[in-house]
Amino acid sequence: MLHRAVGRLRLAPPTMVVALAVVATLGIPSVTAAFAPGAHLQGSGPSSNAWLVQFKSGVPDFDATSLVGNAGATQVGEISDLNTHVLNVRAGREKAVLAALASDSRIATIERDTSMQATVIPRDPHWTQAWGPRLVHAPAAWSMTTGKSSTIIAIVDTGVDPRQPDLRGRVLRGWDFVGNDNNPRDDNGHGTAVAGVAAAAANDGVGIAGMCWQCDILPVKVLNANGSGSRSNIAAGIVWATRHGADVINMSLAGPYPSPVIESAVNFARNHGVVVVAAAGNEGSTRKFYPAAYPGVISVAATSSADRLYSWSNHGSWIKIAAPGCAFTGKPRAAWSWWCGTSFASPVVAGTAALIKSLRPNLGRSTIERMLLNSTVRIRGVAGGRIDALRAVRSAYDVAPAANGDSTPTPSD
Repeated sequence: MLHRAVGRLRLAPPTMVVALAVVATLGIPSVTAAFAPGAHLQGSGPSSNAWLVQFKSGVPDFDATSLVGNAGATQVGEISDLNTHVLNVRAGREKAVLAALASDSRIATIERDTSMQATVIPRDPHWTQAWGPRLVHAPAAWSMTTGKSSTIIAIVDTGVDPRQPDLRGRVLRGWDFVGNDNNPRDDNGHGTAVAGVAAAAANDGVGIAGMCWQCDILPVKVLNANGSGSRSNIAAGIVWATRHGADVINMSLAGPYPSPVIESAVNFARNHGVVVVAAAGNEGSTRKFYPAAYPGVISVAATSSADRLYSWSNHGSWIKIAAPGCAFTGKPRAAWSWWCGTSFASPVVAGTAALIKSLRPNLGRSTIERMLLNSTVRIRGVAGGRIDALRAVRSAYDVAPAANGDSTPTPSD
């Protein structure tokens, strides 16, 4: 049974400045003094890795301060109106100190004083048409990371055009399993469009913004000019991508019959720490389609701008997650157009996985998968919910970095 690409083309639709002169005289406080917060209103300032301990209403400030000191923490700030103390805890003592604080009935909540950032809005010409990234809160996720070139997304598809302006300079040397050569040119357009959703560059004056702006793209051509491909080529492409450094594999292709060889290839990739994402198919059916339905693959359904499952998207309990299913994205050479299908939902998830990997390179495959699947927004028709890039990337951001600047390693089981 041939596997086919599961995307389809669809045409788209005067400033007033007030100067304040201040004269400091005896008995008249300066503006700085008048507006400076009091001693009991201070955050963590330049400190990092602080903790916020909120006491229950009615606990005297003296008791709260004593409890903090006795537990072994150092107070660096206080928000008295919220009964909250800002604490630093010496490295290596966090577990014991926090356990001591948590056991006291006078404490209401304890949380890490993590950071938030301003959202990043791309300036690309077609950004205003891109409802998908906005729906999944990508701009806020981009304030934490826009990806790294060390993170590789393999596009196992019809090939990728390296001349596409949004992809230029980040398309690695790939392989064409249809022609058995090292020129995986895109003679269909589907693979280039998928790559744009996953990883189009942003703020470059052209085109669109993909999910992972800086990530490198590994083109693996397994589908021919008609968008069809054999099981052997697909399986070989998965293994080749794994052996050539892919962190994430996106497969925007599907067929109704399972293949033990493709399943083995998927297991090979996952056993080597690769996150595998695949489109669920466009038949509007609950029938399982492959490779999306293989265990461990992140199967992706397609949703609309109204956050509803598209009628043509496959659905059912076997599908793990959903994502926006229409995208204004690149075509071969310097062109862009609307494409719709689960083919274009899948790379939204793949690109988000790549953002997580870029932010925390030492995170294992299983951890990244959990972050994706546990950070969704509930919608009707998809048990796992719709991807939320902000929640997913934020969950990685909140992981404490290791001493070398990367996250604490986790098994890639």
